[in-house]
Amino acid sequence: DLEAICKAVWAGTPVYAGSTAPFVAGATGKILGISGAVSAMVEYATGVKPTVLGKPAVYGLDMIAALTGASAREMIVVGDDPTLEIRMARTAGALAVGVTTGLADDAAFRAEPPDTRAEIVLSTLEGFGEQAWFVDGI
Repeated sequence: DLEAICKAVWAGTPVYAGSTAPFVAGATGKILGISGAVSAMVEYATGVKPTVLGKPAVYGLDMIAALTGASAREMIVVGDDPTLEIRMARTAGALAVGVTTGLADDAAFRAEPPDTRAEIVLSTLEGFGEQAWFVDGI
């Protein structure tokens, strides 16, 4: 299958990836990000960098905006990876809420550059809908 993918790319087929994350959070901790691993292999073998359609790219938020009529500024993106969901949210102009239930702790979220950092960091999603910033708006 991997060779068939490379042959298609060599023949001119564009390369898309859902994500290029090398790992993601799983029930037991860090697990391999399959899309990232395959994307890296295809890029290495073919020299063609994939267009990322998933996080941290904003294509998904653009699709939601088109389907709902809501702008990114009206959206909240919650994520457990400061380099994926949070960066996507900040790039698009959505409110970025980090949650430390994945692989990143509070310090990892706070270590990101100010323009790509989560605006709010929570330790749990319990009571999410009762947060003053959620109920009253920011």
